Amino acid sequence: MNPAQLLVISAVCARWRSIAFLTATLWSTIRWMYTPQKHPSTDLLRLWISQSRAAPLHVQISVMGETASEVDVVASLLRPHWSRCRSIDLMFTHENAAAFFLPLPSHLPLLRDLNFTVEATSAPTLTPPSVPNSDHLVSPPLRLLDSSTARCRPATIRIHMPSSRELQLPSFSDLRDLKSLRLSVNAPRAQMLSITAQAPNLRSLDLMIYQQDEVELCVLPDMHPCLELQRLAGAGSRLLIPAPHLRSLTLVDEASIQAVDELLSSRYSTPSLFPRLQNLALIFGGASDNLSADRFLNLARFIREQDALGSLHIVAGRLPLAFLLDKSLHNPINPLVSQPCSKRKEIPLPCAKLNLLKLDMVMIPNPFTLASILDTLLTDRPRLRIELIARLGVDDPECLLNLRSAYPERVALTIR
Repeated sequence: MNPAQLLVISAVCARWRSIAFLTATLWSTIRWMYTPQKHPSTDLLRLWISQSRAAPLHVQISVMGETASEVDVVASLLRPHWSRCRSIDLMFTHENAAAFFLPLPSHLPLLRDLNFTVEATSAPTLTPPSVPNSDHLVSPPLRLLDSSTARCRPATIRIHMPSSRELQLPSFSDLRDLKSLRLSVNAPRAQMLSITAQAPNLRSLDLMIYQQDEVELCVLPDMHPCLELQRLAGAGSRLLIPAPHLRSLTLVDEASIQAVDELLSSRYSTPSLFPRLQNLALIFGGASDNLSADRFLNLARFIREQDALGSLHIVAGRLPLAFLLDKSLHNPINPLVSQPCSKRKEIPLPCAKLNLLKLDMVMIPNPFTLASILDTLLTDRPRLRIELIARLGVDDPECLLNLRSAYPERVALTIR
């Protein structure tokens, strides 16, 4: 309950005011938000902590700016009470402020939700001259907890730290209740994937993996039985694990192509790895512009295998989009088309349930070829809608404009 609500309750009458001050759970939600323009009083925070008594706490701290004396005071006030926190939500625009709160205690018996975000890091420090090969700037890793093992049973973990600073993640003693995991940290790939393997009931997974250390497949599960949403990004995100109930998959950067390559060439080479996948998003960085068209063949094959796919979203620079769409969604010419009608065999459309195709491109190479492919897709799929964005314009937009004119209710075109 926020201060305004408590003031309203307290103003009703003396009895309600007495009830408000004596009910510890009404004071169990602690919010403190600091900005360079707004410096909230720490006295109110002291009152809230005192009135909450032994009730489980829900703590939300937000600090904009590098450092301030009030931040140190807040961290000191909260330090004795972390063990009774049910949720911890810490957001900092700079790591200098975060350092006042770290490390958190490893024994958090009531913790269900952990959210720790740092948006920017400090300038790296110079390594001591005695350290071999120390001719470059490095920053020591930050410790999230004061021990290597977290004694808690969380349902949600969300941790974000810029890649310029390594963060020491703990191992978790019990992840049976973990439903949502989001890690965007510079930590060993094996450790991040090991955390996912310990969470059999995981439903939402979002990983940004920077490091590319090797991972033994034997430590990973054969599948995520409950996973419904998965997002993988970073150079180390090269491993997809089958999930029979997965509904949404987002692959970011060129690692998405590598993940699909490894998937199709590994022990999981059978089709229907994601039999319920409905939404697929592919987000490519600038390096994909230099890849040859053949490099996308496995990705096209992967798309074709998603029988339940209803939405495909592609964000890219200048990749060979027409080639990818042709290989993934367009049917090849039926080799039996010249035979009598009674003997012809109809080839089912790949991704027959697809009803939305979103294409967000920086530039569109070969717009005429793309328009031809899109026209074929619209003809073959009466329910398909297309949203096309070209952020830096198109050399010859007339063919795409004609496509929009031919399908005014099914094609949305934005050329900037």
